[in-house]
Amino acid sequence: MTQLEIVRHNQVEELIVNYVPWHHARSQKPRTFEQFVDMVCQSEKHAGKIKGIWELVQTEVRTGEVVKRLWNMNVVTDSGADKILKRGINSASATLPNLFNQMAITDNSGSTTLQAALISGNAYTTLTVAALPAALPATTGGVATTLVIGFGSGTTQTVTLSAGASAGATSISVNSFTANANYAIGTAVVPNPHVAEDPTSLAGAHVSYSGAMPTGGFTYTPTTGTGNRTLVASQLFQNGSGTNTPVGFYTDVWIVNTNPVAGAGQTAAHEINTPMRCDLQNTVTANATIKI
Repeated sequence: MTQLEIVRHNQVEELIVNYVPWHHARSQKPRTFEQFVDMVCQSEKHAGKIKGIWELVQTEVRTGEVVKRLWNMNVVTDSGADKILKRGINSASATLPNLFNQMAITDNSGSTTLQAALISGNAYTTLTVAALPAALPATTGGVATTLVIGFGSGTTQTVTLSAGASAGATSISVNSFTANANYAIGTAVVPNPHVAEDPTSLAGAHVSYSGAMPTGGFTYTPTTGTGNRTLVASQLFQNGSGTNTPVGFYTDVWIVNTNPVAGAGQTAAHEINTPMRCDLQNTVTANATIKI
């Protein structure tokens, strides 16, 4: 299952969780984001480590009902970590980096879906997909681009690009792999962010910046222990007022320290998801839980 449908107040709410252990949980699955954060923090894989856990919420403007939730992880980039350390502990540079107190959402990642099924046990070097909304580079910062087949489901497979793909392409070349399961047409295929990213701009057909977020947008909890000290940041993106976010489907959230990003070292963390709609009828709220 790629999603869980929850009925609240006669409204069907779509929940997409990109965390395989959640799907495999034999007891009651977490049904709130706070419960999901607890699950991640208690897992052997993530215990005692820095974590960035995101919830994206699409809400219907007229009724206030939640239409879609997406829970996912992010990466803190090498460049971003360096700038955060300089900002927090005696900057080693001549110019103090700006505070990373802004979020940006964009549509500049090639999140797509399979348009030809994969059969378990068969070898593949090409993925046939719906037209890419953005280009997929073969590498970024010298690190190869990887994709998650089955994003948001209980069965996933990570594959590596063998060549870049342009926006609008319907075929992605990958290093040869043997499918570990059957993947049907419509299965989500989503790029992974990685630590080598350091973009000089956040390009895309649609980009929206929060601007400096208010103090009330941040909550700090000084819980003791590595991987437990918590920051929660929340930002609403909407069309027509506030951030005046352009109408579109958004696939990325960034933590940044300027508006707009116009040089290296201005992004700290990156999350990539399946498309979230923002228009006059739908808002998108990005909630980031960061634990160090």
